[in-house]
Amino acid sequence: MIDFPDKCDDPSGTVTYTVYDDAGRETRVYSGWDAATHQATEPIYVTRRDLAGNYTESLAYSWTGALPYDGVTGAPTGAEALTSEYATIESLSRTIMNDAGQTVAARQYFNLDGLTYSTALALGAEGVSSGGSKAATGGRNWAAGVKVS
Repeated sequence: MIDFPDKCDDPSGTVTYTVYDDAGRETRVYSGWDAATHQATEPIYVTRRDLAGNYTESLAYSWTGALPYDGVTGAPTGAEALTSEYATIESLSRTIMNDAGQTVAARQYFNLDGLTYSTALALGAEGVSSGGSKAATGGRNWAAGVKVS
């Protein structure tokens, strides 16, 4: 499932792991990894591409308790489910594309209270939990942002 973790130690001693899942088209970044507690001291960042849903997303979440980790290296595995009761999504944005891979809309979720994370394209109610824009094309197929209220 997970291809490999990449470890980076910065000069101040902070350890960051980046875990790549090529098959899942996902990258997770664990900043401030504590090998003793198996927790990240900062939000975990995820970028992923959902081919079935025709969108990309970026999100940040916090995790309560120890994260799944490799027993040999101590590195996070990236195997925790975003739908888990231990995950709290802190921010989420999605870019929706057409079949040609062109952006047709963008959604920024600003109220995640009471929402359960899902890979379903429709998540929450627009104007209540998210706002966004739709791409409109002019006569020369130039994209122009149109705000959706």
